[in-house]
Amino acid sequence: MKGIVNVLNSYLNGGSTNEAHLTVARYMLAHYDALPDMRLQDVAAECFTSSASIIRLVRSFGFADYGAFREALRNEQASMAVRTFDNDQTPLLGPDGLDSAGVRTWVETVAKSMFSAYRSVDVTQAQQLAQDIMAYRRVFIVGNGAAMFFGDYLKVTTPFQGKAVVSLSGIDAEDLPLGERNHTLVVVVSQHGNLMRDDPGIFERLSERAAKVWLVTQVPQGLFNEGIVDDVLYVSGSGSYQADVFSMLGIAELVRQLTWQAGQKQ
Repeated sequence: MKGIVNVLNSYLNGGSTNEAHLTVARYMLAHYDALPDMRLQDVAAECFTSSASIIRLVRSFGFADYGAFREALRNEQASMAVRTFDNDQTPLLGPDGLDSAGVRTWVETVAKSMFSAYRSVDVTQAQQLAQDIMAYRRVFIVGNGAAMFFGDYLKVTTPFQGKAVVSLSGIDAEDLPLGERNHTLVVVVSQHGNLMRDDPGIFERLSERAAKVWLVTQVPQGLFNEGIVDDVLYVSGSGSYQADVFSMLGIAELVRQLTWQAGQKQ
């Protein structure tokens, strides 16, 4: 079974003429987070349709009934609930001042994380991302929290390669004019999946206003509905908040270098 967000998107883009089912699918996608706690009757009332109609829809997705569909939703959301990180996860200060042993451990973790990121990242995918950055006239990099470092780094460094990048901490419809869709690339950086969980409809909105949407993430492959974006660059993670920030910066530098190479070939 594909991820449910992917199933809903595929249904909405599949040319169905059943308006009642289309309305339900749109509602489910827009209320993805709340759906596991909603009864069949609740969804039917919100969509102004019958319970029987919703059951027929979820059966067309491959589920025995709405209960099975809702249970699959719960399991899927649980699998996406990746670990959150605290800034003090690796404290460098002890009761007597600087913790020298803690500092050494942290530096080693950072070094291993950066090495692991370079070693594990799919360089072919990173090259494709760099080529796309050079190919599109308008490039937006979207991310929250630590992921913003990725966008801000490329925003500062890529103008030297003749490419202007816009780094955004959030995305509004007016940021991406519809008339520029064919010339627009969006790179969503959701390091630990928080952006995807906080705004599950982000890719649907972006795809309406961008010719191509990339995802850069440290969420392991298979824990997210990769089918709803055009391309994904997976970055290895260490399990340490601070180290993962440096890891993403290392990948940003790798993409910058590859972008330079792509620009040289144009």
